[in-house]
Amino acid sequence: MNIVARSTAWEWFKLRRRWMPWILLIVVVLFSQLGVWPAYFGYNELGRGGQVTMVSSGQFGGPGEQRPISVECADVMAEPPRVADLDPALVPGLRVQCAEVTKRAAEQLPIAYANFTLPGSIGQAMTTASALGSILIAVLAASTVGVEYSWGTLRTVLVRGTGRWQYLAGKIAVLLLAALAALIVVVGVTAVSSLVAQSLVEAPAGYVAPGWGDALGAIGRAWFGFVPMIALVVLLTVLTSSTAMGMAIGIGYTIAEPLIMLLVGQLSDRVTVVTDYLLAANINGWTGGGAAAFGAAGGLSSLHHFIVLSLYTVVFVALAAWLIESRDVTKATGT
Repeated sequence: MNIVARSTAWEWFKLRRRWMPWILLIVVVLFSQLGVWPAYFGYNELGRGGQVTMVSSGQFGGPGEQRPISVECADVMAEPPRVADLDPALVPGLRVQCAEVTKRAAEQLPIAYANFTLPGSIGQAMTTASALGSILIAVLAASTVGVEYSWGTLRTVLVRGTGRWQYLAGKIAVLLLAALAALIVVVGVTAVSSLVAQSLVEAPAGYVAPGWGDALGAIGRAWFGFVPMIALVVLLTVLTSSTAMGMAIGIGYTIAEPLIMLLVGQLSDRVTVVTDYLLAANINGWTGGGAAAFGAAGGLSSLHHFIVLSLYTVVFVALAAWLIESRDVTKATGT
């Protein structure tokens, strides 16, 4: 274990001095902000009371031309109405519509407010970070493992006394730590953004903040969702001895799987049984929340996703360890 710890520390030292991890971190942090600011602007839109559509005659074209236009409910409900050339006969009907729109908006305000304020914004940020993060972690994993093959330095590392499986364990450990560190940074930036956004608006009447348990659970889900992806790309990179191939096959699979299953699913409903045990489908189900327990209606359970992803991880890591132990160390591949 001391060798694994030293290998992990050395890999962390090297990782922090490369440009790629920092660039990928900036990308995922910026992308995660899509979980905060669109919700903030949506909340402001709801707070304005919403809009209704009316038909305007002859205002934008020739005589008799009719064209739908949207008007603010705040203008319709004002006394007198602040809508230019509004037919007084339309006012009662528009006000009934606006009353219904305002009622629905009031029901949605607490949900919208929770999406961009703490702790609800953490879950939103984890969801958006997971969507892009699986691709970015694949890039990082392929680069971290494949660089030794492309530079031809793997033989030098092993000659210094680092065992092969200890070397692989150090690589995987540093990737897991990097993924966790990235999520912590995303949480920190999201917290700052949420506090800024929260200071710009007032909470809706009767709003009750959700607990932090869901936020912590979202962080755990996002991190564990990266684990099988890391294992897959590490296996592919060791198998091909190439950064480019490991990256391309790993990312290509996660993109191709749902598309292929969608096409095949149009031919037979039986394919849904296969989908329940595929890697990308279970990663998406896990990071999306899943159901609470086995037998829950409307989808597979979180426990199902956890077990399937754990099995994939064990198999991928075992195969990668077997390959690196059984194969000769090659010269620099340059890829």
